[in-house]
Amino acid sequence: MNGAYQGADYERALALVPAVMNAVAIRATSPSGDPRSASAAAALAHLALSKLMLKLGDIHLAWITADRARAHARAAEDPTLETATHFSIGCALYELPDRQDEARHLVERGLATARSGTINDPARISVVGALTLLAAVLASRRHDLPQAEQHLQAARVLADQLGGDRNELWTGFGPTNVLIHQVGITTETDPQRAIDLGERLDTSRMPVSLVSRRTQVHLDLATAFSQRPEGDPSALLHLLQAEVMAPQLLRVHPPARSLIMGLLTRERRTSTPGLRALAARAKVEV
Repeated sequence: MNGAYQGADYERALALVPAVMNAVAIRATSPSGDPRSASAAAALAHLALSKLMLKLGDIHLAWITADRARAHARAAEDPTLETATHFSIGCALYELPDRQDEARHLVERGLATARSGTINDPARISVVGALTLLAAVLASRRHDLPQAEQHLQAARVLADQLGGDRNELWTGFGPTNVLIHQVGITTETDPQRAIDLGERLDTSRMPVSLVSRRTQVHLDLATAFSQRPEGDPSALLHLLQAEVMAPQLLRVHPPARSLIMGLLTRERRTSTPGLRALAARAKVEV
């Protein structure tokens, strides 16, 4: 399920949910199984489901499943896995009305706990790095740019320690993912700088399975160009590239759909001739 999600095959990921959850339930009730191993498997399954629901816009279910993942991670007595659940809970809470402060506090507590121990194996580095990137995004959204940059710098140090782009515990963490987050954060504060950073970014260094992460660069660049005078044609080109890479994404991801709708409301057909066709394929209407 996680592989389908990261490969941006959301229909297949959804189709796999019943079988994955059934397998988790069978493992949990097996008299010959290891309870902690079964709990870890349940935590990973609920984490995958939480990420999928967040992508599809079902924020409450994303929150519930991430919280269940945390309970399973604690039962597994796996601190690294529990740190990964803090990431998903934080992502969900931030998207809920009036829960942004709770998301920030949860992420800060998770980071404080994680950093109090040893961070030296790839999985541990990756989950702490992913949580640090989320802290940077949360700081940026509340317009605390110095704090956002501090978190980005901490993430760069962890990425250097990791030594390359990896996908430990499905985090996709590494130097390139840090740059992707920097582009996304800069999109909201300095669109032209985001464009300059994004157009120099080489996502081919990332594991080939991380289709969704690589596609995010084009969504961020489309957003940045849409904020620039006469930038809509370039925004459309990046949306079309995102569609090529992940055909299902524009049909299911609410921010991408909102961006298409915004372009449609000020459409000039001579400068964005493919926009209407893209919107039709994404099933977006004004």
